[in-house]
Amino acid sequence: MKKLIKVKFYKECIPRKGIWYNHSGTIFISVMRKSKPYIRRKSILLNNKNDNELSEWHREWQYDKIETHYGVEKFGIKSYEISIFINGETHRIDNVVKNVALEFQHTLSVDIEEINSRFNAHSEYGFIAYLIIDLTKFSKIEFEGSFNSERRNPLKTKLKKWFESDYCKAENLFVNFNDGIYRIVNSIKNRYIDMSEQYFLDNLLNLEDILQLEIENYKEIVAQEKEKERVSLLKISEERRVKNEKERIENLKKEERIRDRELYYFYQEVKDNEYFKFYKKCYTNPIIRPYVNKYLSEIFEYFTDNHIEDGILEKNHNYYSKYGNAQIIYRTISILKKEKTNYWYSEIIIREKNKIIVKFKWEKGKSPVKQLTNESFIF
Repeated sequence: MKKLIKVKFYKECIPRKGIWYNHSGTIFISVMRKSKPYIRRKSILLNNKNDNELSEWHREWQYDKIETHYGVEKFGIKSYEISIFINGETHRIDNVVKNVALEFQHTLSVDIEEINSRFNAHSEYGFIAYLIIDLTKFSKIEFEGSFNSERRNPLKTKLKKWFESDYCKAENLFVNFNDGIYRIVNSIKNRYIDMSEQYFLDNLLNLEDILQLEIENYKEIVAQEKEKERVSLLKISEERRVKNEKERIENLKKEERIRDRELYYFYQEVKDNEYFKFYKKCYTNPIIRPYVNKYLSEIFEYFTDNHIEDGILEKNHNYYSKYGNAQIIYRTISILKKEKTNYWYSEIIIREKNKIIVKFKWEKGKSPVKQLTNESFIF
C-alpha cells in the first residue's frame, strides 16, 4: 500500500517514489517520470465514471498556479474542484477564487453546447465565469497573422467555435499562447487585451476592473479621434470656405474690372452714339435726373420699336440695364399727316423688376410733369 501523507498546502506535494498526498480531501499521486517527475490528482468518480487524466497544461494551471496563489495558503480553503448545484444539476468547477469561476480547456474538440452550459450555470450561480483555452502550440504573432489573413488556417479554424461561445460574447474568453495570454474583447479596437501568465495570476481578482478601464480608455480614444476628425473636418471646411471666399472676392474684383472696362466703353458709346440721346436727355433734365441718378454706374443696352395706330406714331427708345433690373423707356408720340410727322409729346417711364417707379409726360416747349401711377402696377 502506498504511503499517504496529509499536507496543509498544495506546494508540499513533492513527487517522491511511493508517496501519495492528501490535500484538502483530494488524493495526489507521485508520478516518477524520468524526464520530469510530477504530481497528478487521483481520478475522481463522478456520475459513476472516472474523469480523464488532466493534461500537464491543465494540471499546472489548476494546482501549481491557481491553488498555489489563491488556495488554502492564501484564503484558508482549497480553490480547485468546487461543486455547485443549480437547476437540478451538479457542476464541478476547475477553480473558484472568491467570486471568479475558472475553467481550463485543453481539449478543443469539446462541444460548444457543453462550454455554454458551464458559462450559464456559473454565471447564474453568481460567479464571474472565465474560460482559458490551451493554444500553447501557437504564439501571439501567429494569432495576429492568422486573423489578419483572408485565408483559412489551422489556428483560425480552431478559434472560430470559441469566438462564438457565450464566454467570448461576454468578453470572458482567455487564450493561452506559448508567449502569453490574450483576453478576447470585441468592444475595443485590437479585439484583445495582452497580458503575461504572471500578470493574469497576480491580477486575477482585478481583471474586471482592468477590462472596464481598457473599455473606457478605448471609448476615450474613440472620442478623441472623433473630436480630431471633427476639428479636422472643421479645419478643412474653414480652409475651403476661405478659399471659396478668396475666389469669390477675386471673381468680384475680376467682374468689377470687367464692369469698369465695360462702363468706360458704355460712357464712350453714350457720348458718341445717337441711340443714347434720349438717355442723356433724362440725365440732363433736372426734374427727371433725381430718379435716374442711381443708375449712373449701370450699363444699358438699347433697342427701339414703333407702333402706329389711328395716325399716331409711338416710337419706344428702350434702355435695359445689362446686369440689373432697371429700364428707362423714352417714348415719343407723334401725329402723322400725309408724309409729315409732327412731334406731339414724350412719355418717360422708369421701372425696376417690371414695376413702374415713376412716369413723366413731357410736352414740347414745357417741363416734364410727373404722372399719377399705380406704384404696384406690373407692366
